[in-house]
Amino acid sequence: MRMFMRRKGLTIWLAGIILVTAMMMNSTSFKYAKNSCLEQHLTPVIKKDLFLINWSVSCE
Repeated sequence: MRMFMRRKGLTIWLAGIILVTAMMMNSTSFKYAKNSCLEQHLTPVIKKDLFLINWSVSCE
């Protein structure tokens, strides 16, 4: 029973690390897309959902 609890805890911990890493990478990609519009002297039009999971950037 103890081994099962350890394995379950490790699995939850690893899933959390993967989720946080994915969210950080997504946020970095969003910032890069937004800044590329600004570097081209265009206005970024941003559509995003909760926690920046689903987003789009278009330049106008």
